[in-house]
Amino acid sequence: ARYHRLRGDKVKLVSGFDGAGYEPDKIYITSLFTYAWEPVHEAIRYYRAKYPKARLTVGGIYATLCPERLREEFGNSISIRRGTSPELDSLRPDYSLVPDWDASIVFATRGCVRSCPFCSVKLLEPKFTALKSIRRLVHPKHRRIIFWDNNILASTNWRDIFAELAELQKPVDFN
Repeated sequence: ARYHRLRGDKVKLVSGFDGAGYEPDKIYITSLFTYAWEPVHEAIRYYRAKYPKARLTVGGIYATLCPERLREEFGNSISIRRGTSPELDSLRPDYSLVPDWDASIVFATRGCVRSCPFCSVKLLEPKFTALKSIRRLVHPKHRRIIFWDNNILASTNWRDIFAELAELQKPVDFN
């Protein structure tokens, strides 16, 4: 949302099957784990039928790991966004879309230094990257911070990050 608002776009978060209240020209659908593919397909069918002129993009874990399944089911009627985006990761999320939410979700790292054979992180986030600071990603009004890192202690900057956390004095969840 922040990315598009910075470009002057109107943004609305819609959860489930609901009308946007206007005719969108772009729709983004996120996908979670591969076993939860059915609701993603339902959402694609619903929004593709409701807004046939809109460009529909599907991203997230399922879209990254199983793009061939999406392509098989929906052909070229959707765009598939695989992986993560450093440009988007550099922006603090637009929490105005969820005004009752009280936690900043942060990735201090992407990827993992290990290549465990059972893990999909190397496919989702193939390159290990680490931020030097997370301060700009923390919303000043949020009461807590949630890290979604795969392996924050692999970062050479973890001490700096933890020092910032001590200064911020907010509860931290390493999820």
